[in-house]
Amino acid sequence: MVDKKRKQLNALKQEINHVRHLLQTSWNTRGYTDAEVLKLSIELDLLINKYQQLVDQKPKQNTD
Repeated sequence: MVDKKRKQLNALKQEINHVRHLLQTSWNTRGYTDAEVLKLSIELDLLINKYQQLVDQKPKQNTD
């Protein structure tokens, strides 16, 4: 289970970095009030929240 969580975290990190790069590029070319920039900003926020929830998630205990 730990390995699965690690893979999910790594995938989210990659996606966060990708969207962060897109956001920075869009910000520089379109300006901070452009709809695409705002959309990417929201997407990045959601990904970061998802990542943080996964990090904070406590491991499930076996009740066997």
